[in-house]
Amino acid sequence: MRQSEDPSFREFLTRTRQAALTEDDVTRLNAKTIPSLTDADSENATIIVKLNTIRHPMNRIRLESFARRKSQRIYVFAATHSRTKSTGPTNLRLQAHDLLLQPDRSAQIPFPGLLFYTRDMPTVMLTNACTPLGQVNGATGTAVGVVLDPAGKSQFEYKRPN
Repeated sequence: MRQSEDPSFREFLTRTRQAALTEDDVTRLNAKTIPSLTDADSENATIIVKLNTIRHPMNRIRLESFARRKSQRIYVFAATHSRTKSTGPTNLRLQAHDLLLQPDRSAQIPFPGLLFYTRDMPTVMLTNACTPLGQVNGATGTAVGVVLDPAGKSQFEYKRPN
């Protein structure tokens, strides 16, 4: 639907979905490649990956590069994980560095359950939140702030590994 105003691009997407690219399509795609994930000129580039398992590490690399260029800190917010099983001692806490080491399980579990944030970072909506306001899957934007829950508390303890 979003491509209804651009029939040429819609046809290109259809050929891509059907694995029927033309030579012109391949040339068009090759002209859009970027030299590096950390290249400042590629800051606003949309990157398409073959496997979802590399998207989280790639997004972290790009975020770290963005924050470094802006001399900004990166904040990490962990989701509340209420369905964890433990065979260890009672009240075992999941530590932040354990979350960072977890593999990406793609659509099975929308992991890592962490939000990496730095001011003015580019963002993309992954689901439809409010169609009338344009908050739909694929919409881009800029993260300008974080609203913290005043009643919120840390769900884990962070201890540096020895």
